[in-house]
Amino acid sequence: MDREKDDHRRIETTAEAIRKQDDFREELAGVKAGRIARHLPEDHTNTEKGRERRAAKAREQRSQLEIPLADPTYLAAHERVMGTLSDYEDRARSALDHVRAQIDQFETELEDMRDRAARLPDGRMVFRDAAGNVRTEDGTLIDGPVAEAIVWPEDAPAYENFEAKREALARAREREAAIESYMVDVLGSARDRLTDEDNPPSLDEIEAIERKIKEEAGVLLEPV
Repeated sequence: MDREKDDHRRIETTAEAIRKQDDFREELAGVKAGRIARHLPEDHTNTEKGRERRAAKAREQRSQLEIPLADPTYLAAHERVMGTLSDYEDRARSALDHVRAQIDQFETELEDMRDRAARLPDGRMVFRDAAGNVRTEDGTLIDGPVAEAIVWPEDAPAYENFEAKREALARAREREAAIESYMVDVLGSARDRLTDEDNPPSLDEIEAIERKIKEEAGVLLEPV
């Protein structure tokens, strides 16, 4: 009995949220808000015909999503997957914040390396690699009198260190793009389907949505 009461309360909560969304859409469209009509005093329109009309309108506005939510099995699965979705949304936001902080750090460190690099007469940065070769930022070898005339700062960064930091920045940017894509294409699409009031997902689709959320995440959201 308690379980039936809990299910009923959960369905009513969902229904009320849907009604509020409908009110907001009406307000945006410049239509009289449904909330106002619902909360008018009873004697405002207390005719039998008026009550029937309001009841019919309420039935029409009832979301198709409320129908399957009346099934305890469907309701439990829907709530579980919504919980999974919320958890992965939080993890994705955290991972995105982390990788963006890494990008800022790598960009700052690269800028510092560029400031400490030696320069050619034409202004190009140059670095020495472990073998003593002189290379520009893009790896082009510089030799002959031009290379011999370079004045090297004491704290000039090695080419290998510069290249490693640049590669780390490129990987971080790739990861940022992958997380953003996951958030939009997987999590965003999942939320759209799970909250679709007019064409709710089947129980099988709900299960498939949860699998995709987890499988597509893979190691993408793991700390690095």
